[in-house]
Amino acid sequence: MSPLSVTVKNPAFAMAGSEFISELRSKLSTEACVITDASKKEFQLALLRWSDVDVKIPGAIVQVSNELDAALTSVQVNAAEHQVTVTGGLLMKEFATALANAAIGNGNTIGVIPYCLGGGIGVATGLMGFACDNMRSAKVILADGQLVFTDDKHRPDLFWAIKGAGFYFGVVIEITLRTYPLSIFGTPAGQHWIGRFMYPLDRAAEVFEVVKSLITASENRTAGLLMIIAPPPQFKPVIVVVPHYFGDAKEGPKVFQALTSLGPSFFSETMPHVPNLSDHLDFACGKGGLRRFNLTGLREFNVENCSKLIELFQQLLDACPDAASSGYFIEWHCPPPPNVVTNSAFSHEDIHIWLHCLSWCQEEEHLDKVFEFEGRAINAMRTVIGGGTAGITLASRLAQNESLSIAIIEAGSFYEIDNGNFSVLPGLYAASPFYATTETFPQQPLVDWGLVTAPQTGALNRKIHYAQGKTLSGSSALNAMAYHRGTFGSYDRWADVVGDDSYTFANLLPYFRRSCEFHPPDFNKRQILNATVKFDVSAFDVDGGPLQVSYSNWVDPALTWFERALVAIGLPINTKGFNSGSLTGTSWIPSTIDPEIGERSSSESSFLQQTIEIDNIFVYTQAQATRILFNSTRAYGRNLQDQPTFGLSQSIDLPVQGRLLQEAEAFTQFLQDGAGPFSSLNGLVAFEKVPPPFRSNISLAALKSLEDFESDWPESEYLTSTTTATNGLSVGLISAALAAPLSRGSVTITSPDISIPPVIDLGWYTDHTDADAQVAIAAFKRIRQAFAKIPDITTTPELRPGPTVQSDQDILFYIRNTTIPLYHAGGTCAMGRSNDTQAVIDGQARVRGVQNLRVVDMSAVPFVPPGHLQATVYMLAEKIAENILKGL
Repeated sequence: MSPLSVTVKNPAFAMAGSEFISELRSKLSTEACVITDASKKEFQLALLRWSDVDVKIPGAIVQVSNELDAALTSVQVNAAEHQVTVTGGLLMKEFATALANAAIGNGNTIGVIPYCLGGGIGVATGLMGFACDNMRSAKVILADGQLVFTDDKHRPDLFWAIKGAGFYFGVVIEITLRTYPLSIFGTPAGQHWIGRFMYPLDRAAEVFEVVKSLITASENRTAGLLMIIAPPPQFKPVIVVVPHYFGDAKEGPKVFQALTSLGPSFFSETMPHVPNLSDHLDFACGKGGLRRFNLTGLREFNVENCSKLIELFQQLLDACPDAASSGYFIEWHCPPPPNVVTNSAFSHEDIHIWLHCLSWCQEEEHLDKVFEFEGRAINAMRTVIGGGTAGITLASRLAQNESLSIAIIEAGSFYEIDNGNFSVLPGLYAASPFYATTETFPQQPLVDWGLVTAPQTGALNRKIHYAQGKTLSGSSALNAMAYHRGTFGSYDRWADVVGDDSYTFANLLPYFRRSCEFHPPDFNKRQILNATVKFDVSAFDVDGGPLQVSYSNWVDPALTWFERALVAIGLPINTKGFNSGSLTGTSWIPSTIDPEIGERSSSESSFLQQTIEIDNIFVYTQAQATRILFNSTRAYGRNLQDQPTFGLSQSIDLPVQGRLLQEAEAFTQFLQDGAGPFSSLNGLVAFEKVPPPFRSNISLAALKSLEDFESDWPESEYLTSTTTATNGLSVGLISAALAAPLSRGSVTITSPDISIPPVIDLGWYTDHTDADAQVAIAAFKRIRQAFAKIPDITTTPELRPGPTVQSDQDILFYIRNTTIPLYHAGGTCAMGRSNDTQAVIDGQARVRGVQNLRVVDMSAVPFVPPGHLQATVYMLAEKIAENILKGL
């Protein structure tokens, strides 16, 4: 076994490189070897590897020989402790041979340590779990050069991270694994029955049905591979089934009699010893060629999807004949492992069916095409985790491609059942008790995660309940239904941050238009003439949908007065509305409400209901994904940005929505016409940059910070609403939200246990120039100006905070003590350029360093655009779905 190879790249290899190598030689042991001549055979042999994809010619190859250099290659079995320690580049074949009387994993030419760090799936996984979960300790060289020993007691956070994604945390040079007696295979010596059945493709449907029955049977302990391959020398596509039976070998043929009855074109059976379990896969283990191996967990075995894999494989061979060594494999373990590790770092403890894609060609010009087919094969089993606003939209669009199989995994269920009219009827939104933002609140665990923040230093150390949707539709089942888009400048910034012009407003507009079916205001139902509705019809598409976007079928009379007040203080009616790239002035905004029935339109009631009858979409409710990847010792969601909001209230002499909901006529209007106060949730908002003279009160440092925002980016948003006091009086509210917050918070995961909530710091009013606080004070004063413009309807002095609060100090104290969330957090899993070290995903929403994983929700957006966010979330889901379907 040759020593571990480490490459040092220096293309020019000039004097500086020579000096580096000389210094390196002085620090290595005398047994270590540094090869620099690329023409020598030893250099070329050392450069050989399993795949030639992305091979770079290094300036030097360093072959190390001991732990101080990097690692020895050794295996030490401790039978008494039921464990084995592996160091360096030991291969699985050598490992299995060395164990002799113990079992762990399988494989041949793969290294033991890479095998375990990659999860460690094999024929024995159903018997003893994944290899990574059998790790007892590890030695790892960290980026700073430290050699660290870690286990459940020493640096347990690092150990857990290494078991889940060890390649990202340093160079692991030694691991200790738990071993099992060979009898786990069903016989004292560890031998068990293995069959090999080959069938022509025209028998596929029958074979797949039999394999499905084997996978779903629970009375026998089996494992196996269903392989779609083109073996040499003919390279003709066939189906090969390689089942394993763990038990009395004489029973094996009986268990798989159904496969024999199909009349395979070839059949053989063996009972190999443990070191030979993977000899039948040696064809894929040679060095050279252009190869990639991919692994995808499946929720179920789907016969139709397997047929699609055959079609794809045939198309691959037609397009790229040199890819005949490729193959698609489905592996199963039945029944699932009895010793499930519920806090598995690998977090696939509930998966027992897998799709393996071996992409292998000889011609470099075919590589992209071969990888494209790999992606299409995986897409046939596409899974969307989280049935929220973006998740359901994404899944529904993907499901329109009949060649894909889509699974939606959602921790909650249907909000129409679990939260009833509080979610369905717009007029009851504010009556839902669990929206309370105090540390203790009436909980509704069926639809809300019940998250509570850490003490907020910018809000007088209050802990805030931050409601988030735990239901199909996510927060589109709980939000205030406001629908509008950000500004031209905000999306230009997005394009610049990501380095992708497809994120400019003009290029995003087709995705905005695609998701929604727009309905102009129905003045017969609104029954009010002085609520001036202006909108740009070109901002919507007549063929858009299925999300319903409309103007409410009823208007709270008080809001027409608030419109007058906002216009009077210099916020004129925006003539195009807030869906055409401008957020300035005042506007009645549409809501995600179905105008025909007056009910909430969510991602579930629109997108999912449209596609639920399609055969290729599966919805798993009350099911929770559990995998978490850690960065260093904790997982941080940095860059959290939120839009804090606070308000002032005034008694008014008008009937308001809360009072009118109590009248019988309201029920009649709703049931007959989908109209009246039950069908509506406000709808009047305004935006502005802080105007003079208030701007002159903001410090120069704060003004300098605010210059970072684009010129059309508003700083304050004003929201209007009404409520009814406990004494029955009508109350008008005008609230302000920071539309350009500079403060940043974070989300911190402190445990691998998904049931333990994260630590949430919203970071309100903590920016270093105090710009947020100063803008908030100015917005507070602007609200007072607005109320002063409508004395005809105000009946008493200001209710909250009251006329005694006048100084900036008192105003800021009131703001800090009463600020609540607008539930517009985002940016914690932000997109960015490839050289942005803070970016988690790229412009296609792909998680860096991980294949076939994307994040599509507000956390993916690099910052929070001004205003309300659901339009942006729907747009992003539409865009990424299109990218996936195009193979991007």
